[in-house]
Amino acid sequence: MVNDAKLTEADYFAGHGAALGFPDPPLHVQKNYEFNMRSAQSSVQAGSLMTELVQHLSSLAETYAGDRPNLLYYPAKPSDLSVLIKPFQSVLTKIYRVNYLHNQKFPDEPDQSGFVRYDAIYDHPKMNDLLRARLVCKYMDGPQVVVQGLQAFCQDRDLEFRSYPMNSDMGYYAWHCYMRIPLEIMIYDSVENKKIWFELQVTTQLAEVITGLTHGLYEGNASAHRALRRTNGDGGRNPSSSDPPILATHFTCSRA
Repeated sequence: MVNDAKLTEADYFAGHGAALGFPDPPLHVQKNYEFNMRSAQSSVQAGSLMTELVQHLSSLAETYAGDRPNLLYYPAKPSDLSVLIKPFQSVLTKIYRVNYLHNQKFPDEPDQSGFVRYDAIYDHPKMNDLLRARLVCKYMDGPQVVVQGLQAFCQDRDLEFRSYPMNSDMGYYAWHCYMRIPLEIMIYDSVENKKIWFELQVTTQLAEVITGLTHGLYEGNASAHRALRRTNGDGGRNPSSSDPPILATHFTCSRA
């Protein structure tokens, strides 16, 4: 059921947060979240998995575009990857969107994955960007090369992996890649083993420039957020869309 008068984020948590395990106000658990995520960030950034990931991503460049490794990544290299933490207020906003704002079944649960509850923040399928990093490729075909390499990397290590490309009319374009990493998290008064999603966005140099120019418009336009769409994986839009692909302005590196 869709309500005509929408609850604000504050009203939603005030009325429904307790049933999800959140205190009133939910910001009372912000320090717990930040402690957990700083620990997770440190474990991932300085861990052996990141070392192996950087080595694997660097090796992809060695065979790119006729063995010209300087053409795959720009300007930063995989060794410059920096793991970032999603701010707690952004986490609450995402929970509000998943549980209520975009949930056409409310007050029932949105789908099989259920509501995002306090004890499920770290491993809920929809909370897939608590840890994230960004990698920029020089040319249009670079991100897909990286994504295929990431998939092989995760398969070799038995890590759950998913990916999809997204674009918007505002010029945004990136592959969103996710892998689940086992980490220890403090929930209430006990330490639990959780598999946290780590997001790696892979985009292009030109898309970065366009996004930088249109970011202010995007931030102030709610419809722009809704306009983000998954593409069909080959650089075009979803086949059901009648709009022309925006990615025609991106360039592909010649392998000659």
